[in-house]
Amino acid sequence: MGGGSMNRRDIVFLHARNVPVCPGPRPLPQGRRFADYWAVQYSRSGGIELFCDDRRWILEGSWLWVTFPGPLFLYRPAPGYRSWHHRYVAFKGALVTQWASEGLLPREPVCMNDRPDLSDLFDEIIALTMDSGRLSHRWALNLLERILLEIAVKRQVQPSPPAWLEKVFQELDRIDFFHPDYEALAGRLGMALSTLRRRFRQTTGATLHEYLLNRRLAEARYLLLETNLSIQEIAGRLGYRDVYFFCRQFKAMTGSPPLAYRRNHCR
Repeated sequence: MGGGSMNRRDIVFLHARNVPVCPGPRPLPQGRRFADYWAVQYSRSGGIELFCDDRRWILEGSWLWVTFPGPLFLYRPAPGYRSWHHRYVAFKGALVTQWASEGLLPREPVCMNDRPDLSDLFDEIIALTMDSGRLSHRWALNLLERILLEIAVKRQVQPSPPAWLEKVFQELDRIDFFHPDYEALAGRLGMALSTLRRRFRQTTGATLHEYLLNRRLAEARYLLLETNLSIQEIAGRLGYRDVYFFCRQFKAMTGSPPLAYRRNHCR
């Protein structure tokens, strides 16, 4: 598979857990904002009172919801309940932008009472994310995407980005990462820059720069795992003049320096 085709097909799994008895968050009463990552949350049993900014849901039984950057989230036991069985998978990366644009990341809770096997799928994903092997990562990614696609079908969402967004993706795939001319990009798309920034963020959950950074680091991960290029050669191929800056940026994104990432994931 060529490097260019990997741009939007990458995910970094951050953490995942199975919590049989979840008493709800105990931190600050204002809840929590997710700064730069997404998470698919799943409750198999019990009851949850879920807040997203000023929206509120009472979830009893089997439900799935997604937390994402921006809004204020709070969840706690619903009235009449003391706990719930909670599973979640947290992640970030270039592929998240594509999932969001295709409607695969629901903005409201989805009832899953008709999918009793979802617990087993989540447990398999959680186990796979704890294995640093490349094939385990790909299998976990495929299982997670399978769940999201099934939910999209259930919600009767057509998983294809709007035409204007697909054109933005095509333009961004050709843009100079270190010297992006967003004004010219907006002009080619026939919209003001402020409109482009706002619509892109609303649709994908990421800024234009965040998308470009994710795309470049997705390419870095591909080159680390699929080629024998040195770290310096990879940095140069991606347009970094300073290999140390590349290493710092890579570690900030993935949690591991490039060499450690290659060593831990190449099997």
